[in-house]
Amino acid sequence: MLKIPAINKPQNASGNPITNNTLYKVFLILLLFGISSCNKKTDFDKIIYNYYGGFDGPIYNLELKNNKNFILKRDLVLIDGTSPFDFQYDSTKIGYFGGKITNEHFDQIKLGLTKILKKNYKYNDPEFTTDIPHLNLTIITSNDTIYIHTLNVTENFTNDILVYLNRIGELDSLKTIKPFNTKEKN
Repeated sequence: MLKIPAINKPQNASGNPITNNTLYKVFLILLLFGISSCNKKTDFDKIIYNYYGGFDGPIYNLELKNNKNFILKRDLVLIDGTSPFDFQYDSTKIGYFGGKITNEHFDQIKLGLTKILKKNYKYNDPEFTTDIPHLNLTIITSNDTIYIHTLNVTENFTNDILVYLNRIGELDSLKTIKPFNTKEKN
């Protein structure tokens, strides 16, 4: 009679048998790693953000670098609670400013970039409006420049990235700096 030798189960380095549960965990880790590596990189050299706030809104020209330093020029900031017909501007909030954002604020902006740089992301609402903020957003990376221009932003675009960029202009730590050129440049 022919004897069939016993088949030993594969073992790991500790001598314990490799189970289906272990193989499942390895497969899951490799799958998650593969998915995460497919995400678009959000590393940037510089973000240039030009925001024109509509009839009664401020005008921002912001440049944020990847070292978290920023420069900001603000124009036409109304005194809180006044009508645009009063032409009362807050001179303490108008001018040239600079500073550095926190790590948490920077991470929120990078997360927002991850969202808005997805294929087919909708940042422009095609509905006709007459008095709505419009903007130019330029994202400069080491090998690419991405331009976004809209006259009517979507609510998602506002929530995903613009609230974090606008928040820079509201920081208490703004320092007055020398005037700078606000034209988009590389």
